Amino acid sequence: MSNPLRIFNKVLAATAILLAVAAIYFVLKLDRIERELQKTQYQLDSLYASYQILHTGATQSAGLLRAMSNENILHVRLDGMPIAPDASAYIYWNPENGQVYVNPAGLPALEQNEYYQVWAFKGNDAVSLGVLDMNKSPYLIQRMRDVKEADEFAIIRVEEGEKSRPMLENMVVATQ
Repeated sequence: MSNPLRIFNKVLAATAILLAVAAIYFVLKLDRIERELQKTQYQLDSLYASYQILHTGATQSAGLLRAMSNENILHVRLDGMPIAPDASAYIYWNPENGQVYVNPAGLPALEQNEYYQVWAFKGNDAVSLGVLDMNKSPYLIQRMRDVKEADEFAIIRVEEGEKSRPMLENMVVATQ
């Protein structure tokens, strides 16, 4: 009788070893699958973020195209002033609803501690329309604050920490 018991014990031991090897194999396989799943999830998140950026850009572009194709839009060229004679920019302004867009493509590069501020003038009054975000593509037309009345526009260069005022010596471009 010891012979069948011995055979049973050997089969049981072999089965235990086989199960242990299979368990280790499947644990390693599961670990690899989890890493691949994490990698795929990261790629999916990255693709979704890219989609969101493209979707937002397309939505903004469509809105900008609608606004720019409005027959009431005035195209105002801003020419270089003495501190940047070759500079230029364009203002797209709808006096009916006050919407203002700026194309900063012709503005010179800024130092790290500088920014551009857009101004509208009506008589002796100056109104800031906001700061251009030059971290975006310099060819991206940007929406500014609305202004219903304006005789002239200008863009000034401002150093961080400096109080921004539309002074002639700071004007990079302005209507002529």
